[in-house]
Amino acid sequence: MSVGEPVYTASHALSAEELAAGPPTIDISALLSPGVAEAKEKVVQDIAKAATKWGFFQVTGHGVHQEDIEAFDSAVTRFFGQDKDYKYKIKRTAGNS
Repeated sequence: MSVGEPVYTASHALSAEELAAGPPTIDISALLSPGVAEAKEKVVQDIAKAATKWGFFQVTGHGVHQEDIEAFDSAVTRFFGQDKDYKYKIKRTAGNS
């Protein structure tokens, strides 16, 4: 790779069919339980491919309860629904990560 050459160009690497299908969904349950090494390796390969081609992916089979996901989503919605002055009080800075 030469200087100035793009390191990541995922949006240019996707075909029309891939774009129409949407981002990948990956079931990671094989990583969370004892099992066949080949199944775990496939999940790892799927993640690498999705991260390389898309830059992100949706995860299923993670074991997080739906109630927890909904509570998180509700908290995020409430927070971002606040006015700008409220949110800026807790703005991230170099000293406040």
